[in-house]
Amino acid sequence: IESLEQLDQVVELGTKFLLCGTIKAHLPYEKVYRVREKNRRLGLGLMGVHEWLIKRGYRYEVVPELHRCLEHYRTVSDITAALFAYELGVSTPVAKRAIAPTGTIGILAGTTTGIEPLFAVAYKRRYLKGQRWHYQYVVDSVAAELIERYGVDPDEIESALDLAADYERRIRFQAEGQQYVDQGIRFSAVSPPR
Repeated sequence: IESLEQLDQVVELGTKFLLCGTIKAHLPYEKVYRVREKNRRLGLGLMGVHEWLIKRGYRYEVVPELHRCLEHYRTVSDITAALFAYELGVSTPVAKRAIAPTGTIGILAGTTTGIEPLFAVAYKRRYLKGQRWHYQYVVDSVAAELIERYGVDPDEIESALDLAADYERRIRFQAEGQQYVDQGIRFSAVSPPR
């Protein structure tokens, strides 16, 4: 996404897609249908936020430009959900946005997950083969792609490992991001490689 106009279009389309999904989804029993009609939730998420920051040479923090993008994300999804629900004759969603870790989807898309930073640019993986421990060095595939695509110096990419020493900044990023979602930001529950 290269512009606010493009972001608005993607958010509008994504919101409509998810709202339609709440209509077409088959649910296990009648009570769930009633709860859905009363408390319709969409969960329009984000991914690639850390890549977006890296591409623009920013550190892992919510900079004014990102605040503007997140404000569009919030406003367009709110307006679209209300208008499209009215047009379809269904209840207006009580919640529209949530940011999950999106690990597998981020890997498939070749970008960073949710609003999380990369875990590590590279790491040493340990695994047991028979009775012996073996080791291999792994460069994170998303990090490799960002380095190649944007010419980023690998030493300049902040990772979750780097931010462990600056946990207040990482928590502040999550807290600032939370003001733009009406459900929650879920943290990645991935165990670090050994």
